Amino acid sequence: MGGFGISRFKLDNYLYEKAIESGCQIIHQQVNEIDFSDNFFTIQTENNEIFQAKVVFGAFGKRSNLDVKLQRNFIQKNLLG
Repeated sequence: MGGFGISRFKLDNYLYEKAIESGCQIIHQQVNEIDFSDNFFTIQTENNEIFQAKVVFGAFGKRSNLDVKLQRNFIQKNLLG
């Protein structure tokens, strides 16, 4: 019985380091546009750079501009209710 806790910072840092070890490219830019078609993501960043990938991980807060763009279900819910 029971469980354990881990800080969000430590978990994020661990995943970041594992991604780098696995050969992932880390990009620290805001994503302004995202599209998924033909099994590829196409991403445009704040610097107008374009990236394409089969797999994309995003680190952003809930109710971000990407949540709106991706039309995620929870974005329609009222924050107070």
